[in-house]
Amino acid sequence: MTSDSAALARLQKSFGNREIAFGCGGLKVFSGEHLTAQQVGYSVSPDGANLCTDGQGSWQSGWLVIGYDTCMGNPLFVDSANAELPVFTAYHGEGAWHPSMIAASADNFVSCLTEFERIASGRENPVQLNKNPVTEVEREAFLKRVKALSPSAPLDMYYWDALLDG
Repeated sequence: MTSDSAALARLQKSFGNREIAFGCGGLKVFSGEHLTAQQVGYSVSPDGANLCTDGQGSWQSGWLVIGYDTCMGNPLFVDSANAELPVFTAYHGEGAWHPSMIAASADNFVSCLTEFERIASGRENPVQLNKNPVTEVEREAFLKRVKALSPSAPLDMYYWDALLDG
């Protein structure tokens, strides 16, 4: 099991403050020095009280928020209880957290972000996306590349596919 502080130290080396705009949405990933502050409202309250009960559907103590999707505000988080630091998302405001894996590791997620940046280029806002929509060939190639980064993991490919709807 990886401790939260060790996981944070590792993540601080992995992520830069990065926002990838795509149509009306996109992804925002926090730089290492901002990760601790981003846990407020998830694992800790604004006054520092622990919000984790580790019960089914509750926020787990090993989950560390690393970003969010800019359209819906759903968190992107790693599970620090796993040495690979798999990346998940879950719908915000559902009353319970039901995580979906979107990358098998933090390293795979960084590669997924690079792939997403490539397909988002020239499509950073709704006007650009409307002028240059993602073709079916581009969509399929993107999804194939993302899946190839974590070939044996049970990834939520619907997440990556829906992200391309901008």
